[in-house]
Amino acid sequence: MKKLIALVLSLILVLSLAACGGNRATPTDAPTQAPTEAPTEAPTEASAAYTGTLTELVTAIYEKQPLEFGVADPIAIDLADSYQLSYFMGLTDGSKVSEAVYSEPFIGSQPYSMVAVRVKDAADASAVAEEMRGGIDTRKWICVEADDLHVGAYGDVVLLVMVGSELAPGLSEKLMDAFAAVVGSDLDYKN
Repeated sequence: MKKLIALVLSLILVLSLAACGGNRATPTDAPTQAPTEAPTEAPTEASAAYTGTLTELVTAIYEKQPLEFGVADPIAIDLADSYQLSYFMGLTDGSKVSEAVYSEPFIGSQPYSMVAVRVKDAADASAVAEEMRGGIDTRKWICVEADDLHVGAYGDVVLLVMVGSELAPGLSEKLMDAFAAVVGSDLDYKN
């Protein structure tokens, strides 16, 4: 009888953990590592540029502003996959983007996402940042919502950070400050 009760309780626990986290659709075609090569197109000469990889950028931001919860290493976004464009970046068209990576928690029901995007032309960075800000679904985790959203751009790089304030109050602003510190300059665009 005790074994039966323990089995039933275990089953209930597994189902309750899967209730929110299990509904999260995850891309199946995403590579496990972000690209490590340099971008294929250089930004315009009139604009400053971040010359490192997007993975290096995200790692450096986390070094400047450590998180109190675990996140996966940055993962490349498949720009040919319209679902990934929408889910991670809030975009319907990726034609202005040359590469992108995302970093999210190991647990799917924590409202946090950081997305770094390199645009093909630095002149488009602010427009892409605005489109991302307006298009991203802050309730993409179904059970929880990110109510603290910031988007910034420097040269040809756009950074989107969204977090639930109950998870980490003021974190997105701190990560934007860390972004500015990593690139060594005020951001060209911040909202």
